[in-house]
Amino acid sequence: MTQKPAAPSIGGKLFFSALALWGLTYLDAWHETELFWAPMLLMILAAGGIVATLRSTLTWSINKAGRSRAMVPSTAKGTSRWAVLHDLRRYTRRKSGPFWGLFCGKPLFLEYEAAALTVAPSGQGKTTRVVIPNLCSIDTSIIAPDLKGELAVCTADLRRAMRQKVYCLNPSRTFVDQLGEPARYNPLVILVEDWEHSQSDMIADARAMALQLCPEPAKASENQFFRSGSRKIITFACLVEVIDKGRDATLSGVQALIADPNAFREAVYAALVSDALSGEIAAMAADF
Repeated sequence: MTQKPAAPSIGGKLFFSALALWGLTYLDAWHETELFWAPMLLMILAAGGIVATLRSTLTWSINKAGRSRAMVPSTAKGTSRWAVLHDLRRYTRRKSGPFWGLFCGKPLFLEYEAAALTVAPSGQGKTTRVVIPNLCSIDTSIIAPDLKGELAVCTADLRRAMRQKVYCLNPSRTFVDQLGEPARYNPLVILVEDWEHSQSDMIADARAMALQLCPEPAKASENQFFRSGSRKIITFACLVEVIDKGRDATLSGVQALIADPNAFREAVYAALVSDALSGEIAAMAADF
């Protein structure tokens, strides 16, 4: 690989340009001598040196301006920066909100939406110094994954004292003596409310629920006929369960009805002569 020769510096170009201009002062003296060609050569050298100097100066100026512009921080992707003392002092006057640590011995509550990551070895206080203080200081609604159950035990009573409703989904029944019976949600309450107040929406909601229980696969596949039939069975069983039991209806009862062929057959025969839902439940039974 060949290396390009180094370009003359701006100082060198200026020197040769000045030398050529100095030579032009002897233009008349050389005109009638053997050096009659020298003035023309010096004029060419002077003009070329001046052009080269201007070109180099302009290129250097453009590069300098580009580097200066590149050093200016861009706000195209945000304006985040490290906090300074002035930023932190104004937050020490807050008494609630997300807890972000201490500043000069005073707690910092910064009220803005942000993601936070706490990294520390086991036993260094991530739960007691970060998570629990936040659960005790944030007065807005919170969903807190609590696999061990200890967060609810430590903070549930305080949040209730803040006049907030606390629901502990506790299928493993951990710390039931402190937390009480686990909270539950019955999806069929949607159909129950339809049955009581808006029966025209009941079948559509039941079909939507059946689609969630028996969804289509992410990729198109065969057996769509059987999935469609399964959803019809689930829809019918949900409707029968709610019409028969009202607010005592559960998905467990739906599953039991589908799993028992005799019970399902009896439900179909009973629906054939039913006028519930303007006869649509009877039409579904006749289809079976």
